[in-house]
Amino acid sequence: MRCVLCLMLACSVLAGCRAHAGAGTGKSVQMDDALKLEVLEGRCVAVYRDASRMTLEPKPPCVFAQNEGGRLRAFAYPDVKVDAALMVIGAPLSEEEREKRRLPADLFCGTEAQGILIKGGVARASKTTQSQGMVCATSGVDEKRFWMFAHEAP
Repeated sequence: MRCVLCLMLACSVLAGCRAHAGAGTGKSVQMDDALKLEVLEGRCVAVYRDASRMTLEPKPPCVFAQNEGGRLRAFAYPDVKVDAALMVIGAPLSEEEREKRRLPADLFCGTEAQGILIKGGVARASKTTQSQGMVCATSGVDEKRFWMFAHEAP
């Protein structure tokens, strides 16, 4: 059975990404609606432009790291030719852990994160998965996590 979790963002862009000046070492970018998440056979799968499918390591459900306005957080790293580095968060916290940390009900937090890297119009999943500590979809995600995915060894 195919359970589809679509997280789509509306932003008209010709090449899929558009760089904007941002803080930190990477440039903030906006992604169009060509990227979504699905759950297939109990695994999180990122789909780029309805063609490229990447099976991810984080356990479902999975969500993209987002800013407070609900847009995907993504950064460009021209030094390594990464047009966009995004982060997928999965392995949600248990209800007991959420209560212990007093997290709001509408805040998705998990213990596993993996990067999606877009280079020259081609998307791939990062080789590494981060599983130290808690990561929340809309708060506390430091850009250094995106940088680490973008700069992993080839």
